[in-house]
Amino acid sequence: MQTSPIVPPHCAASPVVAIHGSASNGGIWAPLSQLAGGKRRVVAPTLQGYGEQDTQRIDYESTLSQRAVPVLETIDSLAGQVHLLAHSFGASVALEILRVIPERINSVTLFEPVTPVLLKDKGEAHDLELLADLLALAALVKETHAEVGMETFVNFWHGADVWQQLPQRVRVSLARYAPVVYQDFIEAYYNQPEGLLSTVRYTGPFSLLVGQHTNAHARRMTEVVALQFAQARVNVIDGVGHMGPVTHPIDVQSRMFAQIEQMAREHGNPVRHIKAVVQGGHINHDLRRSS
Repeated sequence: MQTSPIVPPHCAASPVVAIHGSASNGGIWAPLSQLAGGKRRVVAPTLQGYGEQDTQRIDYESTLSQRAVPVLETIDSLAGQVHLLAHSFGASVALEILRVIPERINSVTLFEPVTPVLLKDKGEAHDLELLADLLALAALVKETHAEVGMETFVNFWHGADVWQQLPQRVRVSLARYAPVVYQDFIEAYYNQPEGLLSTVRYTGPFSLLVGQHTNAHARRMTEVVALQFAQARVNVIDGVGHMGPVTHPIDVQSRMFAQIEQMAREHGNPVRHIKAVVQGGHINHDLRRSS
């Protein structure tokens, strides 16, 4: 696993460990390090399978516990607590880290967690319909030609026809990640036990962010995570979709860093300041716009 300690390592404030999503790497968090401005060290691991020297193949036995080990080792090498930040599939890895070492986590900031097993856990008809879409997407990535599968994957999360707007070299690069993208889904769903969040014993500051233009699948998974953490707050970011940290890096990552700073200020009594923002199981956009 490659890591990117992008801010000088001797910052006094608790560092940020930032985890990317599928078909990506730790480099997406470079704007976050610039926004930190030397206030905090930003460590941005590249998950196994997405490194330049990694072999892209499906490991059907792999679990989130195994995928999280190098990130856990990175956290172990840092002094004190860390602020945990993640996007999309990276949030599944982050929740596994939260399950294993809650005492090492100062705060959690997730942008649209992709945690399909939670839809199964809820078991509601609409949740199972959304899950069926994700299962079909994963099967297509696995069973079709890599470029066809990744075209569908990218358009599903970015928006229709985005793939055709990408340079050919980018499409080729993304296509080689198809086996790892499917492995992400294996770890986040097939090899993940039911009742995932019931084993998490974290009660510290928790922030969730969701894009105004995201799809129903990401929105619902964000809602389900919010329902599991009574202290969580949800902020809606105008003008972005699921891939906001990549497509609008300055806007979204600055909002994420602001959440970390706010929670750090409130950490003396976080539950008093942070209120749940999901009512009746659904995000109320009129009440939850981020400022």
